[in-house]
Amino acid sequence: MSERHARLPEVQPLALDAALPPDLECRLLTLDAPRSQLRLHARTVLLELLSHRLQIPAARLEIVPAPGGKPYCPQAAAAGLSFSLSYAPPYAYLLLGQGRHIGIDIERVVSSEPTWNLLEHVFTETELQQWLRLPAGEQRRHAFTAAWSIKEAVLKARGTGLAEPPQSVGVAFSDCGHVVPAAALPGTWQPLHSVPGHVGAIALLG
Repeated sequence: MSERHARLPEVQPLALDAALPPDLECRLLTLDAPRSQLRLHARTVLLELLSHRLQIPAARLEIVPAPGGKPYCPQAAAAGLSFSLSYAPPYAYLLLGQGRHIGIDIERVVSSEPTWNLLEHVFTETELQQWLRLPAGEQRRHAFTAAWSIKEAVLKARGTGLAEPPQSVGVAFSDCGHVVPAAALPGTWQPLHSVPGHVGAIALLG
């Protein structure tokens, strides 16, 4: 096997909930390589998806960051499309669909419980009290990571990313550690559990 082919990622389409729009496409990329290489390949896959959607050669398309950091394709033909990417090497998620308010996030489950300062930065007082009622250890670590992935996916969908505080996105914890967005979320979402030891989320707003 050549070095070139050895560095190509595995690209896997992910099935999405029926409640999500049928035009959404989600890909999982797997590549045991530095984050910079993973990002480069994710960009290539995204350009290929855009090319297929728009019937425009990938070489004629480009991806640029908006002022808030959310990437977009400036070509007029792509005005109705939006996409979001997230990285947790060796994995990356890529989401593409109609509309301007979509976000995706993938996170490796934290190996230890977060510091108190981080908890107070991420959670509202109500969320923190719900989380503290969970058994210490694996359940809390998994619930914290799931909550973070939901919050970041929503912030990406808003186009602000972490420039907006995580507390601005509400979540709720069940007694068994299941995490869902707050009822006030103006859209739909889906948890992603396609990678062992990781959690992820998709958010669509509006």
